[in-house]
Amino acid sequence: KDGGKGVGKGGGKGDPPPPRRMSAGKGGGEQNRNSSANRGKSPFKKTLKLVNPVYGNSQHTTVFNSAQHPEFDPELITSMLTPTGEGPATRRFVLKKETGVCVLDKNRAQNMAITVNRLRVPLGEVCDRLMALDLSQPDFTADHVELLQGKLPTAEESRNILKYEDQPEVLRDIERKMLPLCNLPSADVRLRLAHLALTHTARFQRLHGHLECVRSASAEVLSSQRLRELLRNILAVSNYINHGTCEGAKAFSVKSLAAFASYKDRGTCALQLLCATLSHADSFVQGLISDLPNLSEAARENTALL
Repeated sequence: KDGGKGVGKGGGKGDPPPPRRMSAGKGGGEQNRNSSANRGKSPFKKTLKLVNPVYGNSQHTTVFNSAQHPEFDPELITSMLTPTGEGPATRRFVLKKETGVCVLDKNRAQNMAITVNRLRVPLGEVCDRLMALDLSQPDFTADHVELLQGKLPTAEESRNILKYEDQPEVLRDIERKMLPLCNLPSADVRLRLAHLALTHTARFQRLHGHLECVRSASAEVLSSQRLRELLRNILAVSNYINHGTCEGAKAFSVKSLAAFASYKDRGTCALQLLCATLSHADSFVQGLISDLPNLSEAARENTALL
């Protein structure tokens, strides 16, 4: 041992590691650093971080080596990235600070105020329609019902708001708007019923389309003679692989197809053997595809949800 320094596994003194090579592709080269430093400061507040930028001349041919320069208008880019203070700005909804009796806490009141403001129809009119179950007006949709679902006042909140039913002017604005909803009997049940009625037609048509696709594919599978021939050939190849003769199993589950497709021995897979048994394999496959136009889409259906 040599003082425990530089001793390798074989007991000898190991060679020092080679010097680390700096790669220009990773921005570590001297030329890369100098070139990037000389590019100047960004005129905008936020910069775009490129991964492994190369500022020097590249030693390799890339898609960027072209004599034809792209059309570029720096003034347009500058005008788009420079704030002008014009145009609508996205703003966060903030509940106005108002005087009046506050029954709801701050977060609850703000969430309800956002919901009410997103409704196209005044909340009082919405409650009248839910009371009469009048859903014939086009300006009241399932989206509006979904906005209200989960946002209803609790039983305790409703009782506290209804204490001021005879003098609503003393309530804060959002509590005052909640009065019709607090007076609506079985509001949650009416909302669920309204949502079911407003979405029934679209859901029925969508479900009918899925079922029709599965029905058509099933009819195609039952009537395709090429599919029958294909399955018989798969059975024959499988029997020959397993038993050395075409006689053996008489049938198999379609779940076996995955194992058949993945079988490979001596560089030859079972699919190659299958194609060899089919005469005119190319035309056979094209004919099989034409026999089963709906099968691919039906295979993606979740039949458990139909």
